[in-house]
Amino acid sequence: MSARTAITAAIACMTLSFICSQPVPAQEAPQAEQPQVQVAIKQVSGVISGLSSGFIAIELGGGSAKGARESAFNLDKNVRIVHKKSLKELSVGDTVSLDYEETVTKQADGKKMRKTRVIAITFLKAAPQGLIAQEETQPLQKSEPKAGELSLKGIKGEAGNE
Repeated sequence: MSARTAITAAIACMTLSFICSQPVPAQEAPQAEQPQVQVAIKQVSGVISGLSSGFIAIELGGGSAKGARESAFNLDKNVRIVHKKSLKELSVGDTVSLDYEETVTKQADGKKMRKTRVIAITFLKAAPQGLIAQEETQPLQKSEPKAGELSLKGIKGEAGNE
């Protein structure tokens, strides 16, 4: 082997080892589209139609042409009560204002997920006194039909009523 061939072979080996030692950039995997998140603070006012320690339902738009609609909200222990000492002082029929945080997440497939978190309940007005009626039940009293009335059993002489 001549000196010239040896030098050429050495240069080729060095070039090859240099090229092989360089890091190869990895191909990036296509990333899934990140969900879009929108957060907004909203407020609604209405009449309480249902209430418990962890839930409140508000009847909205009672005076509109479309009629009333009801919205339900879960409550946590961090809810602030304004103009009352506690949630126990509120009752069905009271008018309140609700401040809540609405988070809408739009997934890559186009589906939207909506979550709400109530921040504060502001008492505005007590329920009218005559609005909430007590249900009174009385036992049915058995009475005989008066002349000219039919009994609940039907007319005598019909099949199955004899």
